[in-house]
Amino acid sequence: MFAGNNVTLGRGRPHRPVYLADHVLIIRALILRSLRVKYSGKPMGFLLEFLRPIVVDVLHYYIFAALNKPMPANIPVEAFVWGGFAVWLTFTGIWMPIKNSKSAPTVPFPGVTAMHVRIAICIWPMLINAVFVYVSFFFMKLFGDNVSYPNMLMFGFILLITMALGLGMGLVMGAVCRITPLVDPFLHILPWLLLISSGVYGSITTMPPYMQRILVWGPVIHLTEYVRLAFDSGYPVTLVNLWYPSAWAIGLVLLGLVMAKRFR
Repeated sequence: MFAGNNVTLGRGRPHRPVYLADHVLIIRALILRSLRVKYSGKPMGFLLEFLRPIVVDVLHYYIFAALNKPMPANIPVEAFVWGGFAVWLTFTGIWMPIKNSKSAPTVPFPGVTAMHVRIAICIWPMLINAVFVYVSFFFMKLFGDNVSYPNMLMFGFILLITMALGLGMGLVMGAVCRITPLVDPFLHILPWLLLISSGVYGSITTMPPYMQRILVWGPVIHLTEYVRLAFDSGYPVTLVNLWYPSAWAIGLVLLGLVMAKRFR
């Protein structure tokens, strides 16, 4: 257990230190509180959180199947679609809410900080997409689909990088909008630009060379391709790596935290 800073209650009355387990419980409480507010009066309303990945993945699966889209290294269409959108839905499910949240959310509870709120925002989309993929592949295998069970350790590691990348992007974009509010309307097209360059609709290895040279600079496509490798060990990833998006994630988080503190 690692002790954090002492917190105070009331008029400077000292309270016990906040330990690692306390941080986990605080984040858990914030997630549950958010779900209760969002689905007030609906005991099983949180199951609706799975509706978006179900609709998006199934719809694109049938579109790709109908178009008879060639898959790199004959990877199953399900693995191609599920891998791409696992990263994309996690990324957008984090950076957009972080961007739209306050730089330092005020929480009227002792020991609860803005960082607790941010981490709670980050963890829930990651958990939703991880559970969705795990359950989906279980049922695919159960009903005889020709898919390999994913490497969950690699998959989880990539989602952690995606979470950090989304957090950093949200912090930076939120700070930019506070500094220059006129930029905010133009940022509405950013998700579409990121979607086109994220690799959800095609593998970078099968793209024309001029597109490869452009899209390889985007950090999201590296994560998308590696998730597909986690789903199918024969998937080609010669043009991408995990160091590049990791460096982006670390840099954006550090820059975003500095900007959030400086310009809040």
